[in-house]
Amino acid sequence: MRAILTFHSIDDSGSIISYPRKKFSTLLEKLRKSDIPILSLDEILASPSKQGVAITFDDGMRSVYKDALPILKEYNAPAHVFIATAAIKNSDSSEQVINIEDYDMLSWGEIEKLLASGIQIEAHTHRHPDMRTISREQILEEFHLSHEILASKIGVKPNYFAYPFGYHNQLARDCASEFYTASLTTELKPLPKSYDIAAIPRLDSFYFQTSKTINKLDTPLMEVYLKLRNFMRNLKGSQCKATAV
Repeated sequence: MRAILTFHSIDDSGSIISYPRKKFSTLLEKLRKSDIPILSLDEILASPSKQGVAITFDDGMRSVYKDALPILKEYNAPAHVFIATAAIKNSDSSEQVINIEDYDMLSWGEIEKLLASGIQIEAHTHRHPDMRTISREQILEEFHLSHEILASKIGVKPNYFAYPFGYHNQLARDCASEFYTASLTTELKPLPKSYDIAAIPRLDSFYFQTSKTINKLDTPLMEVYLKLRNFMRNLKGSQCKATAV
C-alpha cells in the first residue's frame, strides 16, 4: 500500500470534517498489524517504490493536539499539520478565514508543542481561499504571509503545501511550485509511482470510517471502492453544477 491520508479534526461530533477518536486509533492499529509503515512525506515521496502511509491534517484544528497527538505518540507515528495561519487562536490577524473560522483551532503554544513532539508544520495559506478564484498577486500574498507568520511565530519554513478545499488550477500549481517541495490535493487516489509534484493525491479519511472500509485499505478491494467513491463524487459535482445553471 502506498497512500497519503488526510484528516481535519479528530473528534466524535459527527461533522463532515471529523474522524472519531476511537476509529483513528483503530486505523493506526490496523496499519501496524498489516505491517504498513507510517512514513513522513519526505520518506514516502523519496522513492516511487516506497510502500507505506503518510498522515496529514488540514487547517489546524485543536483536536489534532488534544486528541490525535496522544494516539500518534502511542504508535510512534509521524504526521504533518497544514496550518491556515489567520485561523490560529491568539493570532495577530483579525482577517476573515474562509469556512473554518467557527471551529476550535490550535493556538500558537499548542503548535509549538506539536512541533516539539516531532509533528511537522506545513503551509495551508493564510486566509484559506479557493485558489481558483484569486489572482497571481493574491496567491503569492497568501504564500508570503503564511511563510512570514510561521517563521516569526515558530521558526518554521514549510516544505509542503495543501490547497484549501483541495481546489487548484494551473496558476495555483505554478505558484505553489515556486515555494514548496510538493503540493497536496484532495483527489481521492492512492499515491502512484508517477505524479505531478504540484498536485499529489490523498485519501480523504471521511471515506474510511467504518471497520469494513478500514480493512479494505491494503486489499485489492480498495481500488474498486475508490473508483466507486470517485464516481459518486463526480456525479454529485455534476448535479450541483447543473442545479447552479
